[in-house]
Formats: sequence, C-alpha cells, structure tokens
Amino acid sequence: MTTASRARLPGRSDDRGERSVARSLRRVAGIGEISPVRAVDAWARARGARVVPYRGTRMRLRGRIDGGGRLDVGRRWPGEYFSRTELIVAAGGRCTVEGRFQLSTGSRVLVADGGHLRLGSGFINSAAHLVCVSGITIGEDAAIGSYVLITDSDFHGISPSSRPRTQPITIGDHVWIGMRATILKGVTIGDGAIVAAGSVVTRDVEPDTLVAGSPAAFVRRATWQH
Repeated sequence: MTTASRARLPGRSDDRGERSVARSLRRVAGIGEISPVRAVDAWARARGARVVPYRGTRMRLRGRIDGGGRLDVGRRWPGEYFSRTELIVAAGGRCTVEGRFQLSTGSRVLVADGGHLRLGSGFINSAAHLVCVSGITIGEDAAIGSYVLITDSDFHGISPSSRPRTQPITIGDHVWIGMRATILKGVTIGDGAIVAAGSVVTRDVEPDTLVAGSPAAFVRRATWQH
C-alpha cells in the first residue's frame, strides 16, 4: 500500500488536520482539570459572567451572577492536589465578577440571601473562607492567602451593644492579606495595604500600610510587589 493510499484511509489526518487539532488542544489546555457537568450547569445559571468549575468543586447557584468577568472555582496551583471547593450563591444573593478572579482549591464562598459579593481581579488562596451576608467588595489585583477568613456578620448579638450584627467590608485594589488572617465586619482596607499573617482586622486599614497583630495595628508605611 502506498503512502498516498494510507493517507486516504478513514481515521487518518493530513498535516493540516493535525495542526488544527494541536491548536484546539492548546486552546483547551487544562480542560482535563475542569468538571464538565458543573461547567454546563454554571453556563446555564451564570449568564452574566463566566464561571469555570474545576475538579472537586461543589456549586449551588440560585442567585444572580453578573459583571461580565471570569471566575475560576477550585483551580489548583502547580503541584497541588485538588480538594473540595464550595461556591454557594443563595436565592436573593448576588455575585458580581468584573475581572478574572480565582477561588483556589479548598476554598469556600457563601453569598447569603440579600448579600452582594463584588470581585475585581486576583485570587483567594487554598482553604480560605468567605461569608457574605450584606456586602463584601474586593478590588483589583487582590492577593488573599490560605486559610483567611472574611465575614461581614457576627451572626449573634452581644448585649448591651449598639453595633449592628452585620456591616459591609471593602477591600481596595492591590491588597495583600497574609495567611490565616481574619477580616471582620465593617472594615475598609485601603489600596496597597498589607495585612500580616494571623492578624485580626477589626478596624479600617489605611492605604499603603502594614498592619499586624490581634487586633491588627499599624506597623509602618509599606508597599508590596508580586
């Protein structure tokens, strides 16, 4: 059988076909790590933003997803294993994704009925936990470390106390929050700020400053780079 005859057999591709397949494979690089069933469900429910679920992801998207950006849910860093990741947007809740944002594998995000989570760009690292009951805003180029807790509600009251149980949180642009830090209700963290690992933030943080401790306090003026 000649080479020309072999080229015409079913199932064989010419060079152009092989190049086309290679280009297609490059376009979907990493597709083996994406959960196809949950990707279809996310596409059906999140028409206002692109939600890309990876392996080990569990999602309940009953509320509104909008903003026109892309949210990678459960993506792992090179060398990591996948672990269970959860994204829950309850009925009456809203998640606005304006840029490209990553919820790393093992993280958990809950947007309750009446809550509005706004995401700019950046990432929440592995095993971090975010609970949005009222409003949480995260700006552009956010770097939020592993095991960080961000919650805008105490869920329980203390008597006597004049403070509401729930108050919104605002995290500015280019903010770095170190691992195991806790960000509590009513806090605004200014652009370029750094929250040291293990800190508990209970009051506002000025732009371009480093805070540390429990409760977190001013250490010095500082900026950070990737």
